[in-house]
Amino acid sequence: MRIGIDARALTSRFTGDRTYWLNLIRALLKQPDTEIKYVFYTRLPVPAGAIPVSDRCTVRTLPASNDRLWTLLTFPRALKQDSIDLAHTQYTTPLHSPCPTITTVHDVSFRLYPEWFPRKHRVLLNLTVPGSMRRASVVITDSESSRRDIQRLYRLEPDKIVAIPLAAGPEYAPVEKDKARRLVNEKYGIQKPYVISVGVLQPRKNLPLLFEAFARARRCEEFEHELVVTGKRGWASEDLFRHAARLNISALVRYTDYVPDAHLPDL
Repeated sequence: MRIGIDARALTSRFTGDRTYWLNLIRALLKQPDTEIKYVFYTRLPVPAGAIPVSDRCTVRTLPASNDRLWTLLTFPRALKQDSIDLAHTQYTTPLHSPCPTITTVHDVSFRLYPEWFPRKHRVLLNLTVPGSMRRASVVITDSESSRRDIQRLYRLEPDKIVAIPLAAGPEYAPVEKDKARRLVNEKYGIQKPYVISVGVLQPRKNLPLLFEAFARARRCEEFEHELVVTGKRGWASEDLFRHAARLNISALVRYTDYVPDAHLPDL
């Protein structure tokens, strides 16, 4: 059996979609069924080390002028050329696929909370994702809550949607505390106890509520923590900085921007 994976997320900057693919691929390659082969399709070259080395997987870079053309024509053409039996995507499936497809839709917050998304992203997601889910043989989502949302909003057959919870990667095993403290101090200048948030700075992460909770906690004399916010700046992030100022906690919040994968367990 040959499984094709739309692996474009592996060529982008570190995001949840990239982390999902990377850990799913690692887990699939550990499965004992050696009869299954994987082909990972990208539009841009995959950085060295982004995909585990295995004789069971092949990486194909398929040039295209943009992602929409890649999904519409380039990807399905390659699936046919390579005699792929099953394709797996995130969110967007080809209009016409030569093989059955599975798509992972982590949530449908773009439909539930449109105010959390820039207009362009909201329109694009509403145009592409519902049709992708209907075309897919199976829709995977991360939680029972999201499974119910998808079924209620899009009237898909209940047995077509499967909730598969996410797990921490193996790198999040207990680390040596003294080593972690040294790295965090030397690389990020952080010495005090802290609360950490990991994710893109954008409205749908609900960071204003985190800031309000943190501001309340700081009223307790025994709570001396700082707040460390790790992740790239997304749209409307300036509103977040102003919110911190209104709560009088700006001096207590550390923004690290992106950090390497290797540093996250220590942080």
